[in-house]
Amino acid sequence: MPQPSWSPSTTQQLRKLVAAPYLAPNDWTPRSEAYFVFPLAQGTPGKQCGLAATGVYQPSLRSPWLAANDAFLQVRACARRIEALTKQRTQAKNQLHALQATDTTPSFILEDVQLSITQADHQIDTLRKRTLQLIEANETMQQVLALLLSVKGIAEASAIQLMGELLVLPEDMKAKQWVAMAGLDPKHHQSGSSINKKARISKVGNRYLRQALYMPALSAARHDKHVNGYYRHLIEKRGLKKIQAICAVMRKLLHAVHAMLKQQKPFDNTRFFDLSGTIA
Repeated sequence: MPQPSWSPSTTQQLRKLVAAPYLAPNDWTPRSEAYFVFPLAQGTPGKQCGLAATGVYQPSLRSPWLAANDAFLQVRACARRIEALTKQRTQAKNQLHALQATDTTPSFILEDVQLSITQADHQIDTLRKRTLQLIEANETMQQVLALLLSVKGIAEASAIQLMGELLVLPEDMKAKQWVAMAGLDPKHHQSGSSINKKARISKVGNRYLRQALYMPALSAARHDKHVNGYYRHLIEKRGLKKIQAICAVMRKLLHAVHAMLKQQKPFDNTRFFDLSGTIA
């Protein structure tokens, strides 16, 4: 059977076809369609898109983009505002530390920066309380919050950030698609036979989701013995660096959260990593 011919315009149409159910029109960028779409399914373009053998896609296969629930979008707006305020507060603290290191800084400058930090603290605290009120008013979000809090390492602050990014995703997305959306999927750099670098995470997905996973993964790796066992296994047995191991924990934790929400079951750390093989 003759192979279908692919042109740049056809490839772009195919990418949009696959990503249509997952990316809102306003979120579409060449970077998102290049790095998010193709990790969704491995294989030939025909297998990815369910195309006919001729390589001509069928418009009937395209699912319309549906907006998320308004309550979910409100939580996402709150979570992203909290993230922005947290970043501003961190910058102000770093600035205050630098200003305090010199004797030439006027006292009123220090007071002004300290006031900015205090105001940011108050805004963040208020927004978190208001966001929790939104969550408490919705039964579905209450259940999701309870499930997330069952993970040792996820507190209310991290749960809000995760809910803001996960609740708006289509329910039919698979765990691997969540990983691709978070930019935690491995990216290989190969060129011919001379260049074959180690795989790194792509970092081209949803940065808010990736950032929301970092502290829970770091905390769980310290305080949950099964997660810690997996973290140490990656470093001691597989030779990964600490930051690489944390990224692997983030990826596996995202898989666990996906299963929790699908099955409506709390976190089971014994399924995260089997410690029996690590006991001397």
